[in-house]
Amino acid sequence: MKPSHLAIALACASTIVCSHVGGVHAQANDAPFALDRAAEPAYGPWRSSRIGGGGYLVNGLFTTDPDVMYWYSDVGGVYRSDTAGRSWRQINGTSDAPAFANVRSLLVDPRDPDHLIAATGWQWGEREGIMLSNDAGETWRLVQPAQFYGNEGNRHHGLTLARHPDRPDTVLAASSVDGLFRSRDNGETWEHLGLNGLFVSDLVIDARRPDRVWLSSVDAAPLALYNAEIAEAFYRSEDGGTTWTKLADHAPDEIVQHPTQPDTLVGVFDQSLVMTSDDAGATWRPFGEGLLQDAAAAKQYGESSGHTFLALAAGPDFFVTAAGDGTFYRRGLSDPTWRQLAAPAVNDGDWYGRDPIGDWSRFGRAASSIVIDPDDPDRWFFGDWYAVYETRDAGRSWTLRVDGIELTVIHTLRQDPDGRPLVHLGMGDNGYFRTTDGGEQFVETSDRTNNVKSIDVSPVQPDRVYATGTTTGHWRAHELLASDDGGKSWRVAPATGLPAMGERNMNTVAVDPRDPSRLYVTVSGPTNPNDGGVYRSDDGGETFAYSGDGLPTGVGLFKDQIWESGRMLAIGGGGEQVLLAQEPKRVFQRPDSESGWIEVNIDLVGQPYDVKADPHQPGRFFLADTEAGVWSSKNGGSTWQRVLDQPARIVSFHVERPGLVAVALEHDRGVVVSRDGGVTWTALSDRLPNRHINALAFDKERLMVGTAGNGVFWITLD
Repeated sequence: MKPSHLAIALACASTIVCSHVGGVHAQANDAPFALDRAAEPAYGPWRSSRIGGGGYLVNGLFTTDPDVMYWYSDVGGVYRSDTAGRSWRQINGTSDAPAFANVRSLLVDPRDPDHLIAATGWQWGEREGIMLSNDAGETWRLVQPAQFYGNEGNRHHGLTLARHPDRPDTVLAASSVDGLFRSRDNGETWEHLGLNGLFVSDLVIDARRPDRVWLSSVDAAPLALYNAEIAEAFYRSEDGGTTWTKLADHAPDEIVQHPTQPDTLVGVFDQSLVMTSDDAGATWRPFGEGLLQDAAAAKQYGESSGHTFLALAAGPDFFVTAAGDGTFYRRGLSDPTWRQLAAPAVNDGDWYGRDPIGDWSRFGRAASSIVIDPDDPDRWFFGDWYAVYETRDAGRSWTLRVDGIELTVIHTLRQDPDGRPLVHLGMGDNGYFRTTDGGEQFVETSDRTNNVKSIDVSPVQPDRVYATGTTTGHWRAHELLASDDGGKSWRVAPATGLPAMGERNMNTVAVDPRDPSRLYVTVSGPTNPNDGGVYRSDDGGETFAYSGDGLPTGVGLFKDQIWESGRMLAIGGGGEQVLLAQEPKRVFQRPDSESGWIEVNIDLVGQPYDVKADPHQPGRFFLADTEAGVWSSKNGGSTWQRVLDQPARIVSFHVERPGLVAVALEHDRGVVVSRDGGVTWTALSDRLPNRHINALAFDKERLMVGTAGNGVFWITLD
């Protein structure tokens, strides 16, 4: 992430193009990101909201059909284009594998652009493995469990899937830790070839001598957390991957093969040094003349540095690379040095991110890959922290190609309590957005926020909006933000009286529905005055006082991890309050703001994950239990009964239609809706592409769901 706007980049939930190093972006006449509702992808009855947020677009693939392309990402799965890259739709939504959002590599059959093999998984949960689709991603099957890291720090390196050019049914898959696998039937079945204990960054089959294969295993210090002993080395096989020879202890991050000389390789080492080998990888010599190579600077300034090189490609008679700051370089096969390309014209259309944030240009930041059209050497695509771009003139001009790609991680959605066509949104990396057209498009109103965790709005003064988040930090929720114009502009509230936030976060802000100046925040950390707990303000966030009487002391009750959703505190229409504690699993209530907290006897099974107050019935609350389902209280939280027996994650009431409530089910099982206050429930369409839901909000006749990686989807209920 970048130095002064740290939270705008690494999980990468936005896309912005602006001033480029060395020049100014010219605006072309066409509008690649103009809102085209007639052309937006349909997922059954679900539609994707336009935000314009990208994410780490890791790598793209051309196919033998000139209209079909694929691109995959670290948190948002796989996208397919049937318009030669001009627009995209998500294609991994039918999988029941939760980790399928995290893709490490993708392979398309040269004989059939609808046949796909994906290497999926992440480092923070159960392993997934190799997924297979024979119908362009309509359905997927897990065909080989194995560990892959689609959202790990080395995801921008090379590929972990490779296909034999002469025997296309033969495929190799290099996992992390679990070793190398080979399929001889186009991915249906796999055999294990060994090489356990490696962290593979690149796997390349020789295009002219396909029994020769190269494999890079790089240092993977983060995996020490998982008790994995990683051997860094560079290997070569001469028999299709059955046996291997170690060439060196230090491996390139990724390599490309010379277009005409099979024994010549070009590789990037340590994300900073471009080298070449003339003996099939046995020895290497410098090949970075003309590049700003500085390993120390690359390490210091990270992936977005002009000294960092992550993207490398070979055309028919040239090589091309890109530095982490978006500077592109080209080198002909006989050239003695790399040539920096002139600052390009970049067409952003009407995309919200076309303007820079300070001096921060997002164009090409941490560019992860460059793919060259095999039929047109002047046509390239590249992916970076934010977006996909296309050039048809070898890098002299670029066009944003993110239409249909949404990779934002949504933290919260909040319906306007006055019934206006307004829904507030808070997300990771990009902060606050709002929609006034039923979720067709969410619009950024201010560049001051770069992470917004929780939002609440005063029912008696709906232009008064509060949020927890950050304007400067890295994936934090340590500041209280306030708006007096419905979210169009924001200020940081003084919040005097809160503890020194340090590493603490505020998971929830809750407004008393009777008083727009009275609000509460939950602060992570051991519960004590001047530490973690509940804090109250009676002056709109200017000052706070501890409000945790009755809570157990010395234990951290509230969520601290920024990626966890769900509200921990809800306030009913009569001032009654319900509070959730995750560690340990407990529920508290108090009848009014002046009372102490009282623990409630409720037969929780899983985590109490989210609580909401019914805006139509004072004293009524719904609570989502991640294993038992949804609990309902009609007496301010004193007693509870279960109204839904499916594991639940998020609940939401409609502010205008009594009895209408939605629940996002746990374990990625979709959304159910009740129109009678929880007596009966109906499941909504399972065509929702991403069912890992962090937020829900109604808007008139629509329901919006905020996902953990693909932005917002909406559905018309009737």
